[in-house]
Amino acid sequence: MTTVLLDKGVIRRAYERQIRLIRGLTPTCAQDASTLILAQMLTSGFQGYVTKEISHVLMSRSPTIGSVLLKGIRVLEKGKYLRRWARRLRNFGFTAEDAVILSHGTFGVDCTARTLGVSIIVTTDLGMIENYRRHLDSIHTKLRDMRENLSAPYCYVELPEILSVAEMHHRIIRVQ
Repeated sequence: MTTVLLDKGVIRRAYERQIRLIRGLTPTCAQDASTLILAQMLTSGFQGYVTKEISHVLMSRSPTIGSVLLKGIRVLEKGKYLRRWARRLRNFGFTAEDAVILSHGTFGVDCTARTLGVSIIVTTDLGMIENYRRHLDSIHTKLRDMRENLSAPYCYVELPEILSVAEMHHRIIRVQ
């Protein structure tokens, strides 16, 4: 099963869509696209994840909407070395928040499924995607160097792929 971490932008757009519908307003295309990704993942064999922080914010704003949006979505916990990796990612020009999301993609833990990291991170932040892809070779080298000193299972972690909402939509369509 392909594992997918959804960043806060994706969840925020899906949340905003629900609020707009409640208020009788038309959702934006970005809000529709983010909500569609959530629905498609549930029916296409992808396991969706959010960070604990994203889940907490969503559920504290509106437990009713939060429970609907997070149906079938699991929460990634901070794994060992997550903060260390996030600090190293900051050296590539990522914001602290972006570095934490990227780090969850590599060192986030699903205690229920006993898995480490995810295959894909989906984000609405096109700047983060561009920066990641521009520095991918150097980031990969930095992770490889870090893994050499880690014990199992951390020495086997891999970098996730980072996709925009539109790219993820196309990926899901190809799988179906």
